[in-house]
Amino acid sequence: MKFEDQNKTSLTEKQIKQQQADPQISFGEDYVIQENQSEEAANETTDNDKCQQIQFLKDEIQKYKNIIQLMSKKIKFLEDQLQPKNLNSQQNKFSQIIKNTEIGLISEWLTQGEREVSLQPIYQATSDGFQIEKIYEKCSELNNLLVVVQTDQNKRFGFFTDLEIKDNGYQFIYQNPNKIFLFSLDLKKKYSSNKRNCEHAFYSNNSYFSVGLDDIKIYTNSDKSYKSLNNFGCYGEKEGIKSTGFLNGGSREFKTVEIEIFKVVYH
Repeated sequence: MKFEDQNKTSLTEKQIKQQQADPQISFGEDYVIQENQSEEAANETTDNDKCQQIQFLKDEIQKYKNIIQLMSKKIKFLEDQLQPKNLNSQQNKFSQIIKNTEIGLISEWLTQGEREVSLQPIYQATSDGFQIEKIYEKCSELNNLLVVVQTDQNKRFGFFTDLEIKDNGYQFIYQNPNKIFLFSLDLKKKYSSNKRNCEHAFYSNNSYFSVGLDDIKIYTNSDKSYKSLNNFGCYGEKEGIKSTGFLNGGSREFKTVEIEIFKVVYH
């Protein structure tokens, strides 16, 4: 097998290094292999020559792979620099639970399409810890909070509240039911209060917090036990819910694999 120029220039070592340093350099030049050699010329090529040519081609392939890898890294770097302006354009790198296609739906739930909103990550259990005090540390003195849970059964749901999430010392907190709702990302549904006045809007202590009458109840270290639960108490009746576990695929108790809390900012 013989390599010929045929008016096409092969890449030099210097060009390869330049392309590795700067992926923007094009590498349209290629090598042309003359395949119509005579049998006599082919027979003159020793096995050693063939092995060298094979190794040369493998080395060249690896160089191009390195260039492609550098280009891919550059693309990812540039994509990461793009900053979202509002919730509808926001990329889901900020969340391990929420999908890009669900962002518009969440915005609709929050504002009925009347305003733009953005989500600011406040807490993530896998990074900050599943202890309840970690949630209180991050969320006390903040209002307009969106809480999203992913369970060990891969169900995703949560709630929105305009109140802060903190240790209220075994006290129920009254809340306007129009200011709080539950939701299921999997079912793409929002669940409103069953009552005009919600005297059991929120309850918390140093072991757990609860929305409604345990409609969503999250214990400390919820990734290690099945104490957390989804009850049928104050939410969902208007939407046809009649049983417990409706957010968790029918199972009342669950473990969490992730909890994320966001500050909702209205524009």
